[in-house]
Formats: sequence, structure tokens, C-alpha cells
Amino acid sequence: MRAVLFDMDGVLIDSEPFYEKTEAEILTERGVTLDEETRAMVVGTQMGKLWQVMIARFGLTETCDALVAEEKKRYRAHLLNGDILIMPGASELVDAVQGAGLRTAIVSSSWQYEIETVMDRYGFRTAMDTFVSGEDVAEGKPNPAPYLLAAERLGVTPENCLVIEDSAAGVQSAKAAGMRCIALKRPDAQVQDVSRADAVVPSLEDNLIEVITTLLNQ
Repeated sequence: MRAVLFDMDGVLIDSEPFYEKTEAEILTERGVTLDEETRAMVVGTQMGKLWQVMIARFGLTETCDALVAEEKKRYRAHLLNGDILIMPGASELVDAVQGAGLRTAIVSSSWQYEIETVMDRYGFRTAMDTFVSGEDVAEGKPNPAPYLLAAERLGVTPENCLVIEDSAAGVQSAKAAGMRCIALKRPDAQVQDVSRADAVVPSLEDNLIEVITTLLNQ
């Protein structure tokens, strides 16, 4: 194992509640109530795909581009205001992985602007060798393209990569890319089917270094 690839939203930062809040606000203003089933369908996917699902499911009349632009504007306000917190244990985990001499990357469905803002705000800029955003691939998670591109940029083979994810789409993407995957399944988070992961943990602080070490040695 030569590299650890991190999903960003829900793994490194606790941003999912803000995405959900923003999407619910946009839909409520249009007379639609966001149900848990619909939200669960789009967790971890590119924002464009998310709004395509919303348009089809709720009969929204605005374009996908217009709705994406609205969500980006509102979400970025939360990000720039410092409302979004780093996940407990994230900094320590990234430091430990980097200290072990492993290559690192963020692989996210978020836009490049958000990823770079997160790296600068939360101190991940120097800890990451590269990153892949939702803008870098034609097909986002659950397609394997984002993780395959990250491996290519790092110069490592997919089978030598370990992924840390929190969504069903992300786990599916990692496994389809031929990588090992640890899923973060927080008790308070929205239910996601992460059963395909090689290991499941409730938090980044829950002996995750030991779990990673075990997988690295397999």
C-alpha cells in the first residue's frame, strides 16, 4: 500500500449537514419538502447529478445549472464564515498517514474552489500530494473515474491505494476502481449502505490507525 485517498465531505470536514440544509432551503422556497430517501440517493455525488435527480423527482422548472449555482453560492457562504467544522481526528489521521511516508490525496465530488478553500482553512494544503474535484471527471462517484484519476496523478496503481469514505456512492467508486476502502459510519449520520467496504468504523478516532495498519499489512 502506497497511498491513502480521502473523501472530503463527511470525512475530513463535517459539511454534509450544511449541504442538506442548503438543499432543503432551496427546495422549500419552491414548495418542495426534501425527504430522507431522496437525500440519501444523492449523498456523495456531484452537485450537477444531485440537482438532475431533484428536477426529475420534484418537477422543478429551473435549469440544473441555475440550481447548482444557487447551492454553491449559499454553501460557500457557510464555508467562508467558518461555520463548517473539521471532523474529530481528521488532522491527526492525515498527519499519521503522511508521517508513515504514504502518498495522500483528497478525492471529492465538490468543486475545486471548495477543496482548495478547505485545504487552506483547515491546514491540509501541505499534507496532500494532489486532489481530484468534481470538475476533473466527466463521471463522478459512484463511477470509479475520480479514484482512478487520483491514482494516476499520484503515480501509484489502484491496488496500492486505500480509500476512506462515508457514502454509498463513494464506497462503490473506490471498490470499482480496485482499491481497498474503509467506511466511516457515524451513528448520527444519514444511513448509507457501505457494506462493500473492507472495514467500517464509527469515527476517525476509533482505532482507525490500527485498522489502516491491518489493511496495509494484508
